[in-house]
Amino acid sequence: MDLRGREVRRTCVALREQARLKALVVDRDTEAWQRDAAFLGLQRVGGVDVSFVKGDSVSACASLVVLSYPELEVVYEDCCMVSLTAPYVSGFLAFREVPFLVDAVRRLREKEPRLVPQVLLVDGNGVLHHRGFGVACHLGVLTDLPCIGVAKKLLQVDGLENNARHKEKIRLLRAGGDSFPLIGGSGTVLGMALKSHDHSSKPLYVSVGHKISLEAAVRLTQGCCRFRVPEPVRQADIRSRDYIRRTLGVPGPPAPGQERSQKVPSRGPLYVGRNKPDSILLSTPAASLDVSTQLPFLPVLGVGLSRAGVHREPWLPSVGSQAPGAVPVTSHPAPQHHESDFQLTSARGGPVLPALRPRHKAAPWESTTQHLLELRGYDLAPGACFLPGVISAPAWVG
Repeated sequence: MDLRGREVRRTCVALREQARLKALVVDRDTEAWQRDAAFLGLQRVGGVDVSFVKGDSVSACASLVVLSYPELEVVYEDCCMVSLTAPYVSGFLAFREVPFLVDAVRRLREKEPRLVPQVLLVDGNGVLHHRGFGVACHLGVLTDLPCIGVAKKLLQVDGLENNARHKEKIRLLRAGGDSFPLIGGSGTVLGMALKSHDHSSKPLYVSVGHKISLEAAVRLTQGCCRFRVPEPVRQADIRSRDYIRRTLGVPGPPAPGQERSQKVPSRGPLYVGRNKPDSILLSTPAASLDVSTQLPFLPVLGVGLSRAGVHREPWLPSVGSQAPGAVPVTSHPAPQHHESDFQLTSARGGPVLPALRPRHKAAPWESTTQHLLELRGYDLAPGACFLPGVISAPAWVG
């Protein structure tokens, strides 16, 4: 049999297997936590990713991470170098990558069964697929776990097009959590375009993978986003790329959510030494900011954080957060609530900056609220660094 004949035969076999597995897909909620408005009962969310070695279409790292929910802290990770010898065929990506992800889930079940995720978020599509059976469906059926497909680009199937009309719908998405349905030419709702973050101009394309409804899939995806990409997928990607670098000593492209690393640092100093922007926007979930001395050789000298007494307004932080090395947070009574309630003060008690001004009322994030606070006119000691601290998620340097 010639090469062309072998390719045709391989495609026919894949089509039959894909159709067989597709018949097993469940596109409704199967767990009690999925039907709860706050996902009560959900404690573990997983993310998977396959990252290739730069310039190599065969060598890759398959990663599985499990995060606590709603804290979104990594509690388990599995990274393994693999060789994807099966050829890539459009529409059959799952046959190339999913076996290694299934192996990762199997290892988790054997080693740490108590950490098996209750749902998996997949960097790819579910039923939003040429034949209604993308990588998220494939992985969900083979692992028997609820799965959600989260794609960064629109797969143009069943009449869906990234045309002017589609782009206008995207433009009308105003805030994080806004979405619109992806309705194919057949009249079927294949997924949702979701603006996952207030500051993201590009939506995510969420679709059902297995054992979850589209409505729950969209809500959970939004609930897992600190950046544009949901944290389980983002962490799987970051850790797989880091594993490649550590294992092979080769560079890799930036992780999702950090495409504009100069504007959105995820961890570490916002500025060091003289690299000082005019203003900084930080996002915190219902807590005061921390000025941290996590880098002992670059301390923040003589700076503390002060705030007014407990506030009842939902958009004002009312509790401080203490982290190892954080400067103590103090409370001062105030008869009125205004923007100067939020100030960084020097060790001598004088203000270091005019105000921490609430700039934006963000949508509720689980049981708390996120806040964007602006820092202007501040000054720190030479060589000092300002850290967002453990409670901060995104930070924008302007």
